[in-house]
Amino acid sequence: MRVQSGAILAIDLGTSAVKVLIVSTEGQILGRSQASYTTLHPREGFDEQHIDDWWQAIVSATSGVRRFAPNAAIGAIAITGQMHGTVLLDRQGAPLHPAIIWSDRRTTEVLRDVEAQLGADLPILIGGPIGTGYQSLTLAWMQRHRPRIRESIAHVLLPVDLVGFLLTGAMATDPSNAVSTGLLNASSGDWEGRLLDAFDIPRAWLPRIVASGSSIGDLGGDSAAALDLPAGIPVFHGGGDAPAAAIGGNVLTHAAAMIIFSTGAQVIRPIETYAPEPEGRWHTWPSALPPDASGDRWLSVGAMLNAGRAIDWIHRAVAPGIPLADLIALAESAPTGSSNLLFLPYLAGERSPLLDPHARGAFIGLSDSHEPHHLARAVIEGIALSVADTLDRMAPGADRPSHIVFGGGGSSPAVRQIVSNVLGAPLSIPPAQECSALGAARTVAHSLGWTSLHESQPWGQKPGTTVQPALADLAFHEERLAIFRDAVACTLPIVHRLQRIQP
Repeated sequence: MRVQSGAILAIDLGTSAVKVLIVSTEGQILGRSQASYTTLHPREGFDEQHIDDWWQAIVSATSGVRRFAPNAAIGAIAITGQMHGTVLLDRQGAPLHPAIIWSDRRTTEVLRDVEAQLGADLPILIGGPIGTGYQSLTLAWMQRHRPRIRESIAHVLLPVDLVGFLLTGAMATDPSNAVSTGLLNASSGDWEGRLLDAFDIPRAWLPRIVASGSSIGDLGGDSAAALDLPAGIPVFHGGGDAPAAAIGGNVLTHAAAMIIFSTGAQVIRPIETYAPEPEGRWHTWPSALPPDASGDRWLSVGAMLNAGRAIDWIHRAVAPGIPLADLIALAESAPTGSSNLLFLPYLAGERSPLLDPHARGAFIGLSDSHEPHHLARAVIEGIALSVADTLDRMAPGADRPSHIVFGGGGSSPAVRQIVSNVLGAPLSIPPAQECSALGAARTVAHSLGWTSLHESQPWGQKPGTTVQPALADLAFHEERLAIFRDAVACTLPIVHRLQRIQP
């Protein structure tokens, strides 16, 4: 399919908000808007969102973005968004349950049983570790704890794919998104029969798999009316949010890496061949590049659950009465190293590189001389140390990337500077922080023939800024990283013991 003119409406269904861009044929962002929604916690460890809230946010953000570009003729729609997660629909396409999102931890008990059942080669098959929040585990939990709901299931979708269904009535996914279910053979890019059998999942429940950047259908009449757009606009799958962000940040080959900072954080490194980490400490996922695009076809992805989450927690804990920006400024006033205070940021378990849903956070070195600004800076430094730990394990020594892009809307200049200092490396800050939405738009523009996906052609985006590290502190942060790793190794057994006892 070829659209001759117009602009792209890019929709990114994030964890806490949907972001919408209008992008011109030349790659210029003509408008941006977002709308938030609430995550529900009906029980400890349960993270759910209402599908109606997603749709209302999409409608609101689309209306908002069009105020900035009222004359832009939308020629295509690109979708991307949060990976993992589970949306359960009945035969009529109606939701059976609130969406269970990626950060949900209810499947901890199921995880142990599944790992024992499927064996040590599971990370090789699915491209990395399986973790709480994965669709496969959520379905197993449903079978164990909500059998009546499971009996009514006709379709199971990832959050992004649900957006496609709402827009077009079609159920489709792409490999870069489908890999986050834990049901895809990551190497072949198709649903894995052995896993479907193990989880007792009919193939008919799952959407068809299309190539990244493919059209999944046309905008339907009811959805078009709600969005105030003409019916019939083609809708394209731009991939999962992390693979799409790599494209938006122009991280297409192994020479570069990307750090995405949001509720969690991700370290992304393109690689040429499928080479999953045997211990499953990080993921190996298909990229979101269309088949004819230039670039490495696979991504090493270190997924961390605790980034903006930890900053939000310290804000609530020590300074709920002041704006978050003021707390960040307060943290900036504390000395490097937070006066010998170390923070382990594992407030909600951790994936990369620990693979431990029972991991929890800790302050180490706390004294009566520490004040809120020390605690706040220690939290930010702890997040940066966690990112450095993951990047160092993924790319040791001479294999370090020559170019690191720092994207995502969950950071401030002060946070970026601390991360750069801890990594001891410059960070390239893209001019547009909506990297996932922009990446989805760029992928679709390639599919439409408006541009060619190539590192040397960043598609209309001006160069961003660069954050330079404080190299005088490099040795200090290297020693702190070694201490951080020792502290994790020492505290995890204690944390596990704490969770085993009950009053």
